[in-house]
Amino acid sequence: MSPQQVRLQIQSKITCPHCWHRFPTARVEWIAAHPDLFGDTQLGPEAMLRFLPTRFTFAGNALDSAGIECKEIACPICHLRLPRAAVEQQPCFISIAGSPSSGKSFLLAAMAWQARHVLPKLFNVEFADADAEFNRTITNYENQLFYASDPDQFVTLSKTQETGDHYNTVRFGQMAVTLPQPFVFSATPTRDHPQFEQAHRGARLVCWYDNAGESFQPGKDTANNAVTQHLGAAHAWMFCYDLTQNPHVREKIAATRTNSSRQNVVTYRQEPMFFDMLTRIRKHANLTGKSRTNRPLMVVCTKFDAWSNLTPALQLNSPYLPYLKMTDRLHVMNHELIKKVSARTGELLKEFAPDLVASAESFSENVYYIPVSATGSESTINQVTGQSGFRCRDLKPVWCEVPMLLALAYKSSRLVGVANGVNKAIAKIQPDLTDDR
Repeated sequence: MSPQQVRLQIQSKITCPHCWHRFPTARVEWIAAHPDLFGDTQLGPEAMLRFLPTRFTFAGNALDSAGIECKEIACPICHLRLPRAAVEQQPCFISIAGSPSSGKSFLLAAMAWQARHVLPKLFNVEFADADAEFNRTITNYENQLFYASDPDQFVTLSKTQETGDHYNTVRFGQMAVTLPQPFVFSATPTRDHPQFEQAHRGARLVCWYDNAGESFQPGKDTANNAVTQHLGAAHAWMFCYDLTQNPHVREKIAATRTNSSRQNVVTYRQEPMFFDMLTRIRKHANLTGKSRTNRPLMVVCTKFDAWSNLTPALQLNSPYLPYLKMTDRLHVMNHELIKKVSARTGELLKEFAPDLVASAESFSENVYYIPVSATGSESTINQVTGQSGFRCRDLKPVWCEVPMLLALAYKSSRLVGVANGVNKAIAKIQPDLTDDR
């Protein structure tokens, strides 16, 4: 029997999701599989050997010097392991930042959970882990919140740390550099998607970057601490802004409520962190002066369940529309509704954080203010432990996937379609960032 022929649509160049260097795909290194082939100059003596292969199997996998078939690849610059999808799919880098206690960890879990359901069901797009090891932290978050064996279980999530599994240390010459560990997903058209036959053009390797709020403190952005330098490579940015941390917002909430379950609310001045994020983006993306970028900047206003009474007219209806020219299963994003919600949320922010709004509008031509609730309800007190938390059965995320889908629509309009109103033809939101980087 003749060996089965394997055909892949391979990118001519790859951008490493760890160090963001761009290199020809032919330079990809492989990770040795034989247990005796270990030791790497950049990752240490216990790391498996990285090598440029000269022999391959019929399936396209490299053979190491011991003749063992290898399955894993690595970046030739930083030597960190790459998801195999990086060879076939263009990247969509999304940077996510937020102050301590802004609800960022809850948002990440809800965003992944919702995207896994919304994209296949409404957009005919498979959204899956590109590498389960890369996504171990966020998968644990999802399991804790949405897959608990006891629906009455109280849950909470630990804050993002500055060290640990979120980061990797690589040696470049004499200098050890800390790099962030991305979450990586593969977004691919299914057979019912109109772009299925051109899947290699529309599919994207979606990479999320998450940092502890402390990483944005002055003096933390150095040559050997590159944990926030993904900001310069990002195709879209999200900043989690927690309105309930603003004392004036809390006063207004208290004035409109008879009681509130949020006790001992953390207060953190978030605007300086937002300004520092924009400064770092300009530095690492080489944006000169006061020039405005056309990449989307999303101010994600978390904990909508807690402050929604401040804007009673703001209703978060479904942001998706059936695309009438195709099968009933295919939907597109309702850009007109999203813009209206953004405008109303922006007006509220102008009242309480006018400097943040002014800086956002000066930075990007495409700013969105998106209210979300990762839980759909406020926290309650666990009568046993006395701690604040959420019952699993009460968790109903609202709009958490919308910021990510917007970023994906900007990067690949072939994958996630956008319409500007009911019964209108599918349209691109400008700019279409499909083919850059």
